[in-house]
Amino acid sequence: MTMYYAANSAAEWREKDIRHHLLSLLIKYFLIALTLALLLPLFGNYGVEMTFIIAVPITLVLYSLSDLKVLPLAGNRNTSILNSLLTSLIIWASLYVLPDLTLSWFGILISSLAVGINEWFFHRWLLRNGIVLLVNNKLK
Repeated sequence: MTMYYAANSAAEWREKDIRHHLLSLLIKYFLIALTLALLLPLFGNYGVEMTFIIAVPITLVLYSLSDLKVLPLAGNRNTSILNSLLTSLIIWASLYVLPDLTLSWFGILISSLAVGINEWFFHRWLLRNGIVLLVNNKLK
């Protein structure tokens, strides 16, 4: 009888984890999309629609690689810096994948720094809500 309860408990934990990750992905997507929608059109010919499209790969790469893998090991500050670098790399790559878009290097720099600042606050939210746990248990 206890084993059956443990199996239900594990299933409930998995469902709760999935909901937490989906909520985290949605919040992260809207933070990144709104930041880029405000900044990218100022520095190039990015439309608001294109910024919402480009926010999808940025969100997926940053959450899967950076937030879930690097954040527990390296802490908030280092992960936020990595997120800024990855964001600038993805925005720069989008200029080559979508040749009709133009953007200055200054625009890439400002946009990626703004995303990095947003990520610092987002990581603190992830850590405080227990969605991601630090390996060394220090909140930086």
